[in-house]
Formats: sequence, C-alpha cells, structure tokens
Amino acid sequence: MGFFGLFHAGAKVEWREPAQGGKTFGVARLTHDPTVRDWGNYHNAQNWSHDGRYVTYTRYGSDGKRFGRKPEVHIVDLHTGNDSLVGSGSNPRWAHARNWLFYTREDAGGKGATVGEVWWFDLEKGTQVLVGTGMTSLGGVSYDDQWLLGGLRLNDGAGPRSQSRRMRIQENSISEYLPGLDAGSQWIPNPAHNVVFSRVPNRDDEPFYVTRYWYEIDGSNIQVGSVTLTRCHQSWTGDGQYYLLGNSQVRGRLWNQSFPSSLHFLAAVGTGDVSPCGRSGRFVVGDKPLTIADLRSGDGWSFLEDLSIICYPDNVSDDSGPYDSDMKGSPDGTKVSFVTNYDLIDGPVTWIVKSGGDTTERLEVESTASFPDSGTLVVNREVFSYKSKTPTAFVELKRSLYHTLALNLREGDPVTSFEARTIPEEQWKQLPLPASSIEQSMGGLDSPLIRQNSTDLWAAVVRLPDRPWLREGEHGLELIPGESHYETFGYRLFRDGKALASDPLRPGQTIDLKPGRFSAVAVEWSGLESMESNTFELSKTTSLRALQDKPADFSWTRDAWAVDGQPVDRETAYASAQAVREEVHRYDGTICREAYGWGEIQTRDDLNANGKAIRRLYY
Repeated sequence: MGFFGLFHAGAKVEWREPAQGGKTFGVARLTHDPTVRDWGNYHNAQNWSHDGRYVTYTRYGSDGKRFGRKPEVHIVDLHTGNDSLVGSGSNPRWAHARNWLFYTREDAGGKGATVGEVWWFDLEKGTQVLVGTGMTSLGGVSYDDQWLLGGLRLNDGAGPRSQSRRMRIQENSISEYLPGLDAGSQWIPNPAHNVVFSRVPNRDDEPFYVTRYWYEIDGSNIQVGSVTLTRCHQSWTGDGQYYLLGNSQVRGRLWNQSFPSSLHFLAAVGTGDVSPCGRSGRFVVGDKPLTIADLRSGDGWSFLEDLSIICYPDNVSDDSGPYDSDMKGSPDGTKVSFVTNYDLIDGPVTWIVKSGGDTTERLEVESTASFPDSGTLVVNREVFSYKSKTPTAFVELKRSLYHTLALNLREGDPVTSFEARTIPEEQWKQLPLPASSIEQSMGGLDSPLIRQNSTDLWAAVVRLPDRPWLREGEHGLELIPGESHYETFGYRLFRDGKALASDPLRPGQTIDLKPGRFSAVAVEWSGLESMESNTFELSKTTSLRALQDKPADFSWTRDAWAVDGQPVDRETAYASAQAVREEVHRYDGTICREAYGWGEIQTRDDLNANGKAIRRLYY
C-alpha cells in the first residue's frame, strides 16, 4: 500500500515504508536500542491508551551489571513523539475511558510473599500516587474503571504460586484476596462486561482439565472458560462481545456463554496469538505472520512479517517470550503495536522461491540485492553462512552454525541477515551482562548467539481512520465523526478543494463558513488522516459544528429491498416469494446481502471491501 501524504504536516512520529513492502500504510520504530528489551505487554493486555495518543511499554534495563534487573515503565506520545519515563516498575495497564496508567513495583517482603506496590499515573492531571500494596502482577482494569485485577506472587514454596487479588482504584486501597482462584495468572477483565478470565497451569494429560476460569470482579460466579482440548492463546474482542481462541482459524465464544458452549468461527483466516484491534469489536489482530481479521465480513489478510526471532541452540525447544511480537490494535483499529528484534526498514530481507530441504548447495530467493557478497543468514531459527551469491541465490551454504536447529528450507519463508540481528562484538563487550534467562538458554557467553538483538517497540498503520460526514443540521452544518473516532484529534476542512487552516478543528468547536463546496478529513492524535468526506455545497454563510458523537437520528447504513432487481419497500418484499435485502453503508457500499422468501430470511452473505461474499449463513 502507498502511504505518502496520509499524515498531517505536524505529525512528529516518522512513518516509513518497510523494506519487505507488505499491506501497511507505513511503520514507525518507536524505540531505538536493541541492546535492551522493550516490551509492550502480553498479547491480551492492551498497551494503547483509550484515545490512542499514548503507547506504553516496559524497558528491562540493567542495574549496571545485568540487563533485566531494573524494569522501567515508559510512555510514547504519538502526538509529540516524546518518550517519557513514568517510573521504575512493570505491568503497565490502562483504564478504559481515561488516560490513567497503573503499574507495579516489587519489594522483597520476607518469607511467604513479595510486597507489590501498585502506582497510579494520571496523565491528565500529571499526578502519580500509590494505590496500595499487595499485588505483584497487574492483569487489567475492570470495565467500569473501578477495580484493578491481578495477583500476589507467593514464595514460601509450600502452597500455590500466587493468589488472585483485586484493588479498588483509590489511594490507600486494600488488596482483597479472591478465594478459589489460586495459582492463576493474566487476570484479563472484559472491556465491557462484569467478567474476568484467569489462566491456570495446564495439564496436558487431561483433555477436560480447566486452563482458564471466568469470574466476576468480586471473585464470585466462577465458571469454566476453556479446557485443555482448546489449549491456545486467548483474549477478548475490543467490544467484549467474544472470548477469542487463537492458534487456529479466528473463533470465539460469546462473552456470557462459558464452556461448554457454541464456538463461533468469526473469520476465514488463522492466527497464532490473537488480540483485539479496536474498541468496536470489528477487527482482531494476530501473528505468524501479522494478520488482521475483519469480523464484519469474515475477511482477513496478512499485512507484515514481524521477522522477530531469537536463534537458540538446538537443545532449547521453545523460549519465544523474549521475541514474541505481542501485537495489539489501537482504539480505532487503525494501527497495530508490536515488538521485533529486527530492523524492518533497513534490515536486509528476501523470500525463498524454491524449497531447498536440507540443501548445502544453493538457496534460491527473490533477490539478494540487499545482502553482502558473503555472510550469514537466518531462516526460521537456523543460522547458516554462504560463500557467494547470484542475483537470486545464495551459494555454498554451511548449515546449523552455532548448533542452531536445521529445518527444511521452504518456499515462502523469509530470509534475514544474522549480522543485522546481532550487536557488534566490540560494543557488546562494553555492555552489562544479558538477562540471566537468555544466558541460560544460550548455554553461556561464548557463542555469537548471545549477542542477538533485543526487541524494540514498533507500530504499523493497517487502515485509515473512518471518514466523517457533513450534513445540514437544525442550527447549521454538522460535521459527524466517523464510525470509530476514539483517536480523532480534530478535522481539516477544505473549501473548493483547498485547506482552510493548518490547525485541525477540534471536536465540539464551531466555525463560520462562507459559501462554497466543503469537505473534511479526520486527523488522529498520531497525525494519520482519513480519506476525504462527502462534499456539501453552501450557498450562504453558515456555522459548522464538529460534533463529538453521532446524533441519534443518524445511521451509517440503510436497508435497500428489491424484488426481481427492482426497488420495493419492506412490506412488498415480505409479501414476495423471493426478495433481497441489502445493508448499504454510506461509504463502503453494500456490506451484506440477505435472501428472503415470504418474509422469512433464508441466507445472508457478508461482503468484503471488494464486494465479495466471504461468509454465508443459512437459516
């Protein structure tokens, strides 16, 4: 996708085209230090603020001796481009309707427990206060922004590893124990309803062993959320309507139907991890590769390879935590944040065009132009060298360097540069020791594998903001915000095709307009702009008001009924042997088509942006 010119002139974050291309409107590298791990929360714990202006992450800094021992909570402001340190700690979690950020700090509390402090940063007031103690891990904030859900880690070794807890959002709050939910983790509240899910340790030998519990905010009404048979990564949709199950075709259960209940297949694409993408619930996002699904139509597409991998020795089976992309969508579903330990803008990348199996002769790829004449490559988690290259092949391969695991080289696999994945040796020697978990996985400090990059925080634009709508209102012209507009900073107005002013008109503001042909575009806090709205002709001077929400008498869709291809009203359609109802969107056109017989629905087709039926329902 092209993306130049889609950002307001005042945008402070630089969005660029990734080297691999992909289906994005640009990517931005939000942090720039591969020596230290930056992480934007687990895939089901949101790191976008409610208005999409801020993205939070944890930096696993060093104590001067070893990385990972001094975590810090940071915020990136996409409006100003500033990266701000909030404080020492981890587990940053946002409120749902306010720019409140909560996080934890840990202090050793002696035998039996770790004393966890919970801090509350109010960005709007610029204040920071201690909520209370007795919670070492934050899961999230309740749907009504009244409670924090999380856990207290225990360290006496005699009982469960943790207790589930809750804390009211206020100063001097008490950590309340929730019985019956010991040994849990994650504690992810539904964003719209009084239900929380908590993960408990798996038991692979028991197919119906509970792996997720659902419960209400006060710890009551404990139900089964998921069992071993559906072991996978799990999350809520952004509107809280579905409980998503990943590692398969996109699917989920209704939020109020615990296991066992119907499992709904929601889109025709699959993901690994699965996460919400926007508060409307229309979109979800996943990885392997980075993929977005549109639940309105059931369509989906891959938009980017995150290229994030750590090449471990072949005796390490699975330790993906330090490099998982952990993607999350922004409130309007326009952007996706993720982490990767590879430079997506300047890092060399190509794709295998012919499966090579266990070959040591040559590897045929799309192009070798961005790679040196000889060097070291990475495919999957294997490192191997090549002595020379042609324009479309790497020649004379030496496989499984540094005891990395050799897998069959398959058509379509990405190929990256090992040199681009590592910190130069002389620089690495000056750094603190790596995190102890990485050193343990690598088997020591001698292998070049120990110098691999840590993750940075990135974002990708996956769709444009929803367009606003101009109409005549009772007291002048009305500018109605797009369907999703949580991230809207303001609007640029155009008169006869020319911009009126450089500063966007803010929601709630009013401006007087002279006669002319007017249109508008929405501008996000990030500077990302929508496509142009409908046009409206003014014949006299009129005031325009930018509304903060859609009026009650306005709808983005309308019903269109037809019999034998001719428009009719609903009553006539109901009285016909065959009739069609189309749901027509003001900008997107027909988004669904239903067949009726004598007033009874028979089939429904949900259509994608190209008018293709992706999902068909039979009645």
